[in-house]
Amino acid sequence: MVEPWTWRKSSFSGENVPACVEVAWNGDNAMVRDTKSFQGPELSFSPAGWQAFIGHIAAAPAPAPAESTPGLP
Repeated sequence: MVEPWTWRKSSFSGENVPACVEVAWNGDNAMVRDTKSFQGPELSFSPAGWQAFIGHIAAAPAPAPAESTPGLP
């Protein structure tokens, strides 16, 4: 188990990726925040909510590469 409030950056984060997130466990809930906005809002998921969220993400089709996404550098 991850220690409380140890923020983990997405493995897809990089210099040319405009949308990155970090996840931490606060002991009761999974917390999610924008990597670029440390002081900004955080989402909080119960353990059951987090499992449902991850399951939905895993089942979703892969996004198009950034190079082919309109409006991104």
